[in-house]
Amino acid sequence: MLDVWEATRNSVNLVPGETIELYLRSDLGRVAWQNLLGNLLLLVPLGALGPLAWRTLDSWKRIIGAGLSISISIELLQFAKRFFDMTGMTRSVDIDDVILNTAGVAIGYSAFLLVRGVGRLFSRITARRG
Repeated sequence: MLDVWEATRNSVNLVPGETIELYLRSDLGRVAWQNLLGNLLLLVPLGALGPLAWRTLDSWKRIIGAGLSISISIELLQFAKRFFDMTGMTRSVDIDDVILNTAGVAIGYSAFLLVRGVGRLFSRITARRG
């Protein structure tokens, strides 16, 4: 069976899909799913609430760009931590985390657009009746 812990400990993965496939093929079960879903859900709030907080993020291009920038920044900080951490407990740096984080932003923004669209439709319907 694949030893996920050895494969990802102190590693840098720049091959898209490699870690996702490794987790899906592993026997880690719940741990693998927590990692995958955690990365996917991490930036959903940015996609869902970012356009409410900052109107300039209310476009696909801008919200995805913001999410991608934040996710890459997280990975760069994890990479830099390898050189400054005296405890030896470094984190892996993984392109799949960036992909999953950015997909989470897209899910959040899709939910935002759906809720906004339903709200506008409801407003129009109630305005006609009223």
